[in-house]
Amino acid sequence: MGATQAKHIVEYAAAKETHFSHKEIMKIRDVFYKLAGASPDTPDEIEFAQFEQALHTFGLTAVANEALKQLFEAFDFGKTGTINFREFTCGLSALMRGTADEKLGMVFNVYDVYGNGAISMLEMEQMFLSLYRSTGLSKENEEAAKEDIVAFVKQVFTGAGLKTDGSESMDLSSFKSAVQKHPELMNIILRE
Repeated sequence: MGATQAKHIVEYAAAKETHFSHKEIMKIRDVFYKLAGASPDTPDEIEFAQFEQALHTFGLTAVANEALKQLFEAFDFGKTGTINFREFTCGLSALMRGTADEKLGMVFNVYDVYGNGAISMLEMEQMFLSLYRSTGLSKENEEAAKEDIVAFVKQVFTGAGLKTDGSESMDLSSFKSAVQKHPELMNIILRE
């Protein structure tokens, strides 16, 4: 089987496992392979450098650089350090057209900085601090922001029935409960 034929099989499979039509998959394919082709080392995959550009092409802008890095990791299902076409279309589908549970899972993976299937208070604080820093606000206000962030994260963990002494982490089920009480937790990834 030739490389072109293999790509077409992947495209048809992607249309079946995403919320995109075959026509939309073709548009995504064109953008993806144009960006992937810019990197001679990985002509069938995109690296982190092309990822932000790919998202931007589809109207998505990361809120903060740390969120973008974590989103890249969430898309990289194979943990290879690059994203192939299937990974990109599945991740994009979850973000743009996913069910509430698919979007929740994607956001959970962004908060899960250590990739261990749980979110610690420190991980959540780091994501919010990264978001704060991306706003370009002054260093003088950072300490006050840290205090507010720590207080908010404690409130989130307490509301999910978890201890706030650092001994417990939030699993996906706890995160779902926390999002019901704090829908703003879902806004950490992308700017509308």
